[in-house]
Amino acid sequence: TEKINLMKAVEDHLSGELLALVETLDRRARTALAFAAGLSGAGVLFGIWLGIAVARSIVRPIDAALHAADRMAMGDLTVQISCAATDETGRMLSAIGNMIGRLTHTIGEVRQASHRLHDSAGHVATTSQSLSQVSSEQAASVEETSASVEQIAASVNLNSDNSQTTGTIAPQAAQDAGAGGAAVRET
Repeated sequence: TEKINLMKAVEDHLSGELLALVETLDRRARTALAFAAGLSGAGVLFGIWLGIAVARSIVRPIDAALHAADRMAMGDLTVQISCAATDETGRMLSAIGNMIGRLTHTIGEVRQASHRLHDSAGHVATTSQSLSQVSSEQAASVEETSASVEQIAASVNLNSDNSQTTGTIAPQAAQDAGAGGAAVRET
């Protein structure tokens, strides 16, 4: 019995140590599991944060480009795009900014040319009116000259007719004068 009691005591002791060991291992396993779960949760949260950060770094510049393009489509050429990023979306925004700058410059040149053309058209219209007035005045002068030429032609014709009449009457008058002078001499 002593051996049994001794064995029982050893067994109880081993059983106690085994239970203590199992409890220690269980605590360590739970701690490791909690640590792994916490680490996994932190990894998931970091992954979500990283995904959001990457998405924002792509979406924000594209959204800015879309906003600028919409404003340009509405005729607003005062759009300013600035981007410090050197990645693909940053380069795209820089290219759009350059395009807006060049388009604004080109439209400015077209506006200046349009204003110059408008001014030139005004000068042409003024010159045309002046020429029209001068032409009207010249037409009136030509009409007056034509009337004067017709009067002169009528006077020349009248003088010619009078000269012809005088030419036909003059020999007869000279003959009559000669006869009258002869009759007076005879008398």
